[in-house]
Amino acid sequence: MRFIIIILLLSSSFLSEAENKKDNMESFVSDTIYSEKHRKIVVYKPDNFNEQVEYPVIILTDGQYLNEYLPIIDSLIKKQEIPELILIGVFSNGEEVTGKGYKNIAYRQFEYVKSYSDSSEHEDLKSLYYDTELIFENTILNYLKRNSVKIESLNFYGYSNGAGFGITFSLRNPSYFDNVICFSTAGYSRNAIDNKEKYPKYYISYGTEEFPPFQEESKELVSYFKENNLNFELNTFNGGHKRDKWNQELIKVLSKIF
Repeated sequence: MRFIIIILLLSSSFLSEAENKKDNMESFVSDTIYSEKHRKIVVYKPDNFNEQVEYPVIILTDGQYLNEYLPIIDSLIKKQEIPELILIGVFSNGEEVTGKGYKNIAYRQFEYVKSYSDSSEHEDLKSLYYDTELIFENTILNYLKRNSVKIESLNFYGYSNGAGFGITFSLRNPSYFDNVICFSTAGYSRNAIDNKEKYPKYYISYGTEEFPPFQEESKELVSYFKENNLNFELNTFNGGHKRDKWNQELIKVLSKIF
């Protein structure tokens, strides 16, 4: 039997809220080499966690919205549309950057968008994307190993800039994920494709009522995948750049994958 594990990279403002929702949450502080900003991680394990069982794991960006996903998963499991799964959510810092010459830009953009970090003149902002990569590459896997979690498959879910991070990271680390779910992708960076590597399967969706730049970026992404013969499925939905639409799409995709 498979279960859901949720690992959350949190900004401190969301930590107590997430921990209060479930008794079987635990938290720890990430290690980092790129900046002095350590990031808290919250782990949600199933009540009957078994070290002998292999668990599929899904890592989510913007994990502060974890509580929106749990009812979705519970419903799908009860309907036997999917087996019991593993979810992972990464919290982001939505606070606006101040005093550095930016306007209406949040720290989240630097955490998820490589080009933002690379182009910044401020060392603390330049490091944020790479801190996030390091947490995915090392911190999460080290935690799973320390806690004897057997991984059946490792998967990604994100939307908007969070989806952009998933695309960028998976192109830079093609063997890391088995499946990458990205909705309304914004801010991804291309990377040279290595035909010797096994890339994940991508599930791409965007809304027909989103602002044109969001639609165009998703269309460009699809063209890029086609040019490089990457495995993907594309879906469009009626709606805009909103989480309720992404949640509906998530139901469809999870049913396909699992």
